[in-house]
Amino acid sequence: SHSHGEQNSFTLTAWNEPLAISSGWYDWYGSDHHFNFNRQTRSKNTILVDGQGQHFRHIAAAGEITDFHTGAGYDFTTGEAAQAYAGKLERFRREILYCVPDYFLVIDDLEAPRPVHFNWLLHTISSPQIDEGRRVLELEQNGVHFQAHFLTPSALQFELSDRYYTSGDALSVFKEQEALPETEQPAQYHMAATTIAPDTQGYFVTVLYPYQGPAPALDFSGACHDSVYEVRAVGDGRLDTTLISRNGQATTLSSAGIEAEGAMVSVSWRESRAVQLLLKAGRSLLLADGLAIAASEPCTVSIQFFDEGAQAIAELATDTSLRIRLPDSPRQVSVNGDASSMRADVDGYVTLELPAGKHVIDLSS
Repeated sequence: SHSHGEQNSFTLTAWNEPLAISSGWYDWYGSDHHFNFNRQTRSKNTILVDGQGQHFRHIAAAGEITDFHTGAGYDFTTGEAAQAYAGKLERFRREILYCVPDYFLVIDDLEAPRPVHFNWLLHTISSPQIDEGRRVLELEQNGVHFQAHFLTPSALQFELSDRYYTSGDALSVFKEQEALPETEQPAQYHMAATTIAPDTQGYFVTVLYPYQGPAPALDFSGACHDSVYEVRAVGDGRLDTTLISRNGQATTLSSAGIEAEGAMVSVSWRESRAVQLLLKAGRSLLLADGLAIAASEPCTVSIQFFDEGAQAIAELATDTSLRIRLPDSPRQVSVNGDASSMRADVDGYVTLELPAGKHVIDLSS
C-alpha cells in the first residue's frame, strides 16, 4: 500500500545539490496530490509508455537489479522493469554507467508489444533550459551546473512544465487534470523527451553531466554502428570512448585504438595515455598501446592507473584464468592483499588463476 511507481528510476545529487529529483510532495497519506501525482510514475525519473506509467499498487509491479559493479574508475548497475508496466512493455532494461568522477551514461533498451511513444522523464527543482536543436537540457543551481545530453534517439519532442499534471497522452504528457499540493511548496519542474514516431523498439542513450566552473570541461557525442553504440567525451587533452552492445550481449566492440569482445568497453585517455578502463561481461580487450586483457570466461574487469602502477577490480561468475598486460610490466602483483612474486611472461602478460567472486588486483611498477 506504500509503493510508488518508480521501478528503474534514479535521483542525482552533486556537491550537495539535488539535481534530478523524485518530485511531488507528501501532504498526508492518500491525499489527491500524494496519490495521483507523488506516487505515480510520472513524478519519477523513468519512462512512460504513451503517457502511461507503472501499475504501482500491485505486488507484481516489480523490478529487478540484474547486474551491479563497483570498480576501479567505473561503477554500473542494470535493472529490468518491464513487469511493472502491466503488459505495456516486454522489456525495459536500464543501465547506468558512472564514469568516475565526472558523468553518467543512462542506457535504456525498451520493447513494447505494439507501436508506442516512449516518454523519458526528468524532474528538477531549478528551472532548466532546453536546446532542442542540440538535444541538451541545462540548469544552474547554487553554483552547480547540470547538463543532460540526449544522444539518441535524434527525433525527440521536448515538453516542460511546472504543474502537477496527473494525466496526459502519448505526445503530451503534461496536460488536463492537475493535483496540487494542499499547502504552498517551492516550484518543481518536469521534463519529458518523447519519441516522435511510434515504434515497438526504443533505445535511449543519455549523458548526465554535473560540473562546477564557468564552462563544461567535456563535450559529448554519439554514433550508432549497427549493433554497437559509441559515446565519446572530449575535453582538454582528454578522450573517453565507450562502446555499448545495444542488446546487452557480448559482441565485437571496435573503435580507434580499441578492439574488444564483451557487452561494453570504456576507456579514458589523458594525453593519449589510458588512465582507466572497463571491460563488461567480456573475454578480451586490446588497446593500441599494447595494454590487454584476456580471460578464459566472460568477466567484468575495471582498471585504474596511477604513477606507481595500477589497480584492477575483477568480478568473475566462475573460476577464470585472467591475463593482464600493461604497457609497463609490473614488478609485483598482489591479489586481495596477498603479495605474489609473479612476473610477466615473455609476451608481457601476468596470468592469474582466480576463483569465482570479486578480486582486487594491485600491480606495482
